[in-house]
Amino acid sequence: MKDPRPYVCDVAGCNNRKAESNRWWLVRPIDPPVSSLNIIPWDDKQADKPGTFHACSEACSSKMLSAWQAKHVAAPAEEAVKV
Repeated sequence: MKDPRPYVCDVAGCNNRKAESNRWWLVRPIDPPVSSLNIIPWDDKQADKPGTFHACSEACSSKMLSAWQAKHVAAPAEEAVKV
């Protein structure tokens, strides 16, 4: 039997709870050999896998993507390629 506790959005300050009609996303960071981020539509079987984050909307999954990108910037802004 499925755990009756509802899923809660993992974006700081959001706290939305999963309902049947929501359009939720699963976000899973993948580290070495190449650091990457997988964002997939909700899947009950994947939702409980360790390291998987829950996003209640496209907006919240975008916030997770932005935070991940900021954490993985390869070079400081002053070293960025200039046009």
